[in-house]
Amino acid sequence: MRWIHNTKKHVALVDITREHPALEKINEGFYKIHNAFITALKSNFSEAISEVREGVALETVGNVEREEHIIEGIRQLIPKLTERFPNLKEKRI
Repeated sequence: MRWIHNTKKHVALVDITREHPALEKINEGFYKIHNAFITALKSNFSEAISEVREGVALETVGNVEREEHIIEGIRQLIPKLTERFPNLKEKRI
């Protein structure tokens, strides 16, 4: 964020809240992957691989939901921003 510090440019952040169900899936996936390493250290590699697969699948679903939420948030924000800052209508993404 240093590159925008003191530029007086407006910044809009769009992301999920702590209560969003996608975050629960992402966290659950992370912990499954973490636990898989503990399982692997106990020499139960097939169970560890299964835990990693489940964890990656959960994280993937959660991240896709998060990205969809962010895209929808941006879509809703654009009309408000172009109304407030008309010069943005001429900008290309």
